[in-house]
Amino acid sequence: MLALRHAALLCLSSLALAGCVKTAFLPTQESQQYEPTHSVEVYWQSPPERSYLVIGQVSAISSLSRETVFAKLKARAMKAGAHAILIGTSRVDMSVMGMPTSGGGTMIVPVRANSLEALAIRFTD
Repeated sequence: MLALRHAALLCLSSLALAGCVKTAFLPTQESQQYEPTHSVEVYWQSPPERSYLVIGQVSAISSLSRETVFAKLKARAMKAGAHAILIGTSRVDMSVMGMPTSGGGTMIVPVRANSLEALAIRFTD
């Protein structure tokens, strides 16, 4: 787990420079694909009372604002065909990044990364 966190922080350092959001979708069944949806419902603590199928896990990470990361997470879920997402892990990681200076030294820059993970679901009723 610690190695994964270090890898994520290294990735974040490069994302901080680029200012982008990295998203990923891990399908429950790779052989099953769904048409993209145009909206997604968000469930923060409790799963929906409707019948549903978990189609995968969606994640987003960036040094940009939590709002931006949240919007990209929803967009990735819609691209995967989700009707809703059930928010799981929400984290803010702090690290530092060393950048060489023209005088031969290193400037230490703080890096803040927002990450979100959620289950992507499709309603079955």
